[in-house]
Amino acid sequence: MGSEYKESKDNPLHREYGIWSNTVYILKKMWEYKPCVIFLVFLGIVCNSVLSYFWGIFGKYVIDIIQLGLSRQEGIRQLTRLMLIAGSINLALNFGRALSDNRVWYNLILVRMNMLTERIAKVLTLRFELVERPDVLDIADRAMRATNSNNNGVEGMMRLMRQALTSAFTLLVTFAAILILDYRLIIALIILGLLQFLYYRKIVRVDKEEVWDKMSPASRKSEYMTRITQDFDFAKDIRLFGLSDFLSGKQEEVNKETIEKMDIHRDLWYKHAFVVQIAYVIIKGLIYATLFVAVFKKNLSISDFTMFLSLAMAFSSALLNFLQRFGDYKKASLEVDDFRS
Repeated sequence: MGSEYKESKDNPLHREYGIWSNTVYILKKMWEYKPCVIFLVFLGIVCNSVLSYFWGIFGKYVIDIIQLGLSRQEGIRQLTRLMLIAGSINLALNFGRALSDNRVWYNLILVRMNMLTERIAKVLTLRFELVERPDVLDIADRAMRATNSNNNGVEGMMRLMRQALTSAFTLLVTFAAILILDYRLIIALIILGLLQFLYYRKIVRVDKEEVWDKMSPASRKSEYMTRITQDFDFAKDIRLFGLSDFLSGKQEEVNKETIEKMDIHRDLWYKHAFVVQIAYVIIKGLIYATLFVAVFKKNLSISDFTMFLSLAMAFSSALLNFLQRFGDYKKASLEVDDFRS
């Protein structure tokens, strides 16, 4: 019955709350069921972000000490102290990241399981005549799908929120540094990041339409073949009428159809990987070119060159990751709409 509604918006009971409203709603649920997960997520955001450019900053201070022209004994003493400080900070950051990574995933599952219980409780309290209505069954089925997966729906939104916020935090920290270096570099990186993102979304769309959507008939045929060849009720007829070769031939046809679609899938993502590598080379070239110009025209020191290189690479990587995660985040938000509806 639920199939009468091909899109969520076609169901009269469906409500659209928007990304901001759903974000606040999910944060409240995290606070309601597992308050500690908020702290763990924040800890992971800071640690993962800082670690992406930490050694670039460390390298700057190492070069500064080397260029001071200190005596050998004093230089070793200064470098040893710096390495101890940097090592301690790095150890703390890695410990914080490990603590967050190993605790967050489990706690997010617990939050989702509590929301799944909410969904079941809601269904059990509906008046009996409502549970036979197609629109109610449809919205209940969508709510079920929103709570039955680790990577989509309510838990998917929690996981993507963490990834997107980590990238956003990195962008904020590195943006100011690159702006000081050359504002044109930021503009160029943003344009390249947007172009990569648009191409990524195109590949995702084509992959869905040309591969996975068109593979559904083959998947159903494969499931049917598996069912009848393993069902005892059909075993006698298959052997009595000698259908083994016939069914094997049908399975080979299904396999051929599946392989053809997977070849398209492989080629699509091969092209994407090729474009990403080209973009990566261009981005790196722009960063190095900007830094070389700064060395000759702005007297940028070698130590600052090392630091700005690390910050610029972290910025470009975080920008692309943020754009990709934000697209997935919008999709997860739509599934949270289903749950809340």
